[in-house]
Amino acid sequence: MPEERFDVVDPVDVGDLSDVQENPILPATKRVKCVVKRVNANSNKDKTWRWLNAGLQIKDGIDAQGKYKNMYVNTDNICYYADPTLYQDAVQDKRHLGKLKNLLKATGLLGRKVDDQLIQDMKGKQVYADIIQIQDDYVGELVNRAVRLREVPIEEQV
Repeated sequence: MPEERFDVVDPVDVGDLSDVQENPILPATKRVKCVVKRVNANSNKDKTWRWLNAGLQIKDGIDAQGKYKNMYVNTDNICYYADPTLYQDAVQDKRHLGKLKNLLKATGLLGRKVDDQLIQDMKGKQVYADIIQIQDDYVGELVNRAVRLREVPIEEQV
């Protein structure tokens, strides 16, 4: 009896992918208009350090020709909780919350508690970000990062 087969995906030969660059390294650029497309909440194994990571989409590109328009770039890890018994110095002067303050201010959500609703409300907000390159030890290569998030004035939001 012949074996029955059910194909969900039509076969497509994509050829040699060795020359495909997944994430091109952008030139360092200041004040790039971006849209928040996703926000993930993460923590270390014992939940003593918790952070957000946002995925931003470049809205208009980074130059007059619109180069890199619609490309995605991630933020640094943005801490929102540090266990005060383990991270006394950071918690005492709240220095671990600097990037969070910038994110909340840039999205117009300053003063809100970090919860599922806040994460939902960030999506679709426009922000300015500086794009830098850093050596990512986990990936083992240079990666793009969106840093120094700032608010986009209402008259510039289109």
